[in-house]
Amino acid sequence: IEAKEWKDAGFSPNEAKEWKDIGFSPSEAKKWRDARFSLNEAKEWKDIGFSPSEAKKWRDARFSLNEAKKWKDAGFSPNEAKIWKYAGFSPNEVKKQEERWKMVIASIFIPFLSPIVLLASLLSELRQKNQK
Repeated sequence: IEAKEWKDAGFSPNEAKEWKDIGFSPSEAKKWRDARFSLNEAKEWKDIGFSPSEAKKWRDARFSLNEAKKWKDAGFSPNEAKIWKYAGFSPNEVKKQEERWKMVIASIFIPFLSPIVLLASLLSELRQKNQK
């Protein structure tokens, strides 16, 4: 049965043995090959937690395996990372800058939002009392 699955997935007996020997199922191997990864590339990307479709997006965005891992671990999608990378930033630089921006935005808006939140809360309580 398994030999048929490998054949149906488009693998020769030798290819099937190679992929199987390093832990791929027929369907998983086919996904990696359809995404245009060699056996060794697929193993490398898989070993650090990428799915075939995810790895393809990173590679299509012109990221090496190590770069993709750094940007992904920092919480970025391939498209976001691509913009920042080509602007000359590293994932760590962007994360530090994001924290600064959050603090600036908070310092600007919190003084204005506090009375609004309080007013909204009071209006909600008044509505509830009027409905009773």
